[in-house]
Amino acid sequence: MFTGIVEETGAVEGIKPSARSIQLVVRAKVCARGLKVGDSLALNGCCLTVVKLVSRSKQKLLQFDLLRETWERTNLQFARVGSLVNLERSLPVTRRSKSPRHRR
Repeated sequence: MFTGIVEETGAVEGIKPSARSIQLVVRAKVCARGLKVGDSLALNGCCLTVVKLVSRSKQKLLQFDLLRETWERTNLQFARVGSLVNLERSLPVTRRSKSPRHRR
């Protein structure tokens, strides 16, 4: 679950298409704190899973593998190296939403 609040903008460092997916690498600082491989991060509102992390001084390079369907149906298809993307961390599982409960 995400809050909808953009925490920072990250810079696209690399885009590498392959036969089955698109490898997207983004540089981040704030949203990278405490992030681990397998965690979710929203890029321009699209929830993606971190597949690789590389530290660079106070920043990290975050790698994502996007299916072509995701690439083609989101505005990420317009990203280029150097483009800025909105980054948003997911809410921790322990944090409850203050929205009304859903009833069955």
